[in-house]
Amino acid sequence: MNYNTPTVPPMPSGFAQPASTPAPAMQQQQYPGFVAPPQLQQEQQQEPQRQPTGMLAQPQPMPPVQNFKQGGLVTKYAEGGVAEAPVPEDEQIFNSYVQTRMKDTWGGPQEDRKEVMGEIKEEYPERFAGMQEENTDQKLADLERIQMDPEKILNKSPEALRKFDTWLLKQAPYVYDVAYGSEKTETIPTSDTEAFGVTNALDRNAVVAGAMGENLHDNTVLHETAHATLPYEHDALSYLMRNAGLKSDPAEEEAAATTLDLYRGLARNDKETVNNAVAYLIKQRNVDSSLPYVGDPEGVQMLKENALRYVFDIADKNPDVEMSDEDRRNLAMDVEMAFDKNFNTIRASVRETFDEWDRIQAERQNQR
Repeated sequence: MNYNTPTVPPMPSGFAQPASTPAPAMQQQQYPGFVAPPQLQQEQQQEPQRQPTGMLAQPQPMPPVQNFKQGGLVTKYAEGGVAEAPVPEDEQIFNSYVQTRMKDTWGGPQEDRKEVMGEIKEEYPERFAGMQEENTDQKLADLERIQMDPEKILNKSPEALRKFDTWLLKQAPYVYDVAYGSEKTETIPTSDTEAFGVTNALDRNAVVAGAMGENLHDNTVLHETAHATLPYEHDALSYLMRNAGLKSDPAEEEAAATTLDLYRGLARNDKETVNNAVAYLIKQRNVDSSLPYVGDPEGVQMLKENALRYVFDIADKNPDVEMSDEDRRNLAMDVEMAFDKNFNTIRASVRETFDEWDRIQAERQNQR
């Protein structure tokens, strides 16, 4: 499965402009649909602006603000309606049935999930018992890795981010769940997308898919736990301000968390993580054109600054995060160096993303 699918992710939360960085011209644009900014350059020569085709050429409707963060690296936009769930006859069909019943609940309160799960349990008690056992086994295996062998995860984190990621892993067992019905899949179907993980911002509960590869799973755990541990008042203020039509002051979470994903990928030369993060940052900007564009230096600078503010905000509001002034300086310097050193890598990933999306659009046009 290729995760650079030309799709529109859920609406990101408000984005705070760094005080020291003037707002770029792109923030004055109206919602443009999916258009690549012209700043993408190769060496000293400017490339022509990439105009999307097919569905991407049309402006997409702005999704409503919801009371949750769509975490993980969102993979693809769900197409078409939801078919009526079939009566389960085997495990695969039953899991699909559960996914269909649960997809509208992942963003809401846990009470909604429990209500739906209770209905499924009443309808198919034997099937549900088997799925419950599988879900519990998967969760215990994941938590054993997180708690008993954390170094395998932390050794892949940049040294400058190691203390922060160590703290995140300590919090993970308190917020972590495996999504019901997605124990054997790499993604979780939600009401409007498929994601590696979803975090409920108000309940502080993170769910992930059960069949991701090791690197993808580890990165998703760190990403979702950061969302779940962000102080409640930070989330509530952001949502209230956005619902009132105001720009929220806190650094925008999803773009900041995804920029940290990109930083981790660059630090360990992990192309899959880099490509997933770059594609998701572009998709976020497709939904909110005021967000920075990862394909130009000014946008990268804004993303870096907001990612640092995101880390420092969490550390400031959680005294048990071991992050001294020296640690913060070292992190800022390392982030700066990692992105500057690897900007050509980022730029190449942007091109690959657009090339892949153009290819998919061409295939869809040919199938019509």
